[in-house]
Amino acid sequence: MTPVALPATRSRQLALAALALVAGQLTIAAAGGYLGYSSGLSTALAVPTILTILIAPQIALVAGSLAALRALRRRQSRRLPAGEGRDVQPRVLLSGMRVLAG
Repeated sequence: MTPVALPATRSRQLALAALALVAGQLTIAAAGGYLGYSSGLSTALAVPTILTILIAPQIALVAGSLAALRALRRRQSRRLPAGEGRDVQPRVLLSGMRVLAG
């Protein structure tokens, strides 16, 4: 049985992530540290963030509700209509390729 090199790969990935984190922190320190709340940049970043925090859950709720309604309507049918199958097939293929690329 051939040993699998997953632990070494995972350790290498974690080491690179740690180095990237340290490099980022050193870059921020060299640039003069984090900006405080008194600068305009913090406000410019806060407003879109707050809007996203408020709107994204609403979008997720609507999408989930529509998916649940669709599932209830299609509960008796074991097949999707041909038009829906054509729409779903490329997404499934793309998702499978992402998983394989890992």
